[in-house]
Amino acid sequence: MGIPITVVTIALVAPALTTNADPAPVNAITAPVQLLGLVASFGYFVYFWSTGATLRMRLVGVLVADATTLQTISPGKAVLRYFGYLVSSLCCYIGLIWAAFDSRKQGWHDRIAGTVVIHRP
Repeated sequence: MGIPITVVTIALVAPALTTNADPAPVNAITAPVQLLGLVASFGYFVYFWSTGATLRMRLVGVLVADATTLQTISPGKAVLRYFGYLVSSLCCYIGLIWAAFDSRKQGWHDRIAGTVVIHRP
C-alpha cells in the first residue's frame, strides 16, 4: 500500500516543487494523501487481521490469533492491534524488532492486543 501512496504523492508534489519554494502548497497536497493512506491502511489491516491474516501473511502461511484461545480475533481487537502497531513503529520500529527476542515471538502490538502470530495448520 505504501508504493501507490508514494507514487501519488510524488506525482502531486513534483509540480509544486518546481514552481514554488514555499512548503505550504506541498503540505496542502501531501497531507490529504497521507491521511488517505493512513485510513486505507487502517481499514486494510483491521479487516484482514479480523479475518485471520493479511494477504502477505496468507502467502507465508501464518495467522493472527487470540493469545489465549488461538481463535480469529475480533474487529475490536484488530483495531487495538493496529494502534499498538503504530506505537511499535514510532521509535525506530523497536516494538516490532522486539518479537525477535521475545519467547513467544510477540511484538509490542501483539502484547498490547493480546494476540499471537501462529503457523496455519
